[in-house]
Amino acid sequence: MMSRRERIIELAREIDATREKLHAMEAEMDSLLPKDEPSAPAGGKIFLDTNLVIPLTERVIKFLELSKGRAFGAVGVAQGIQLPTDKMTSLRSTLVRLVDEKRIERPAPGLYRAKQEQQHVAA
Repeated sequence: MMSRRERIIELAREIDATREKLHAMEAEMDSLLPKDEPSAPAGGKIFLDTNLVIPLTERVIKFLELSKGRAFGAVGVAQGIQLPTDKMTSLRSTLVRLVDEKRIERPAPGLYRAKQEQQHVAA
């Protein structure tokens, strides 16, 4: 029979392996999706008065920069940029890609925030 400590260690290993597998799957899904979605329907984009279309990537970055210091889950980001729920897969993929490109940060699993400036200590 397995001790409580052994079970905790086993679960921690399984969680790590699952996270690695999830990250690999998200990266693969991201590679299959178009980067800027130029021909995507307008539902996932904001139209400005000048008829310019802002890509999802830029909307996400702008929202996170305006909320600097705060971290959001994918649902919070979607609400912040008024993204329809049917675009959540694309949003999650975009968030993973932006973290991989080091354009945003993931301070904890499932949370995203604007890239934080490096704190330099004067000597």
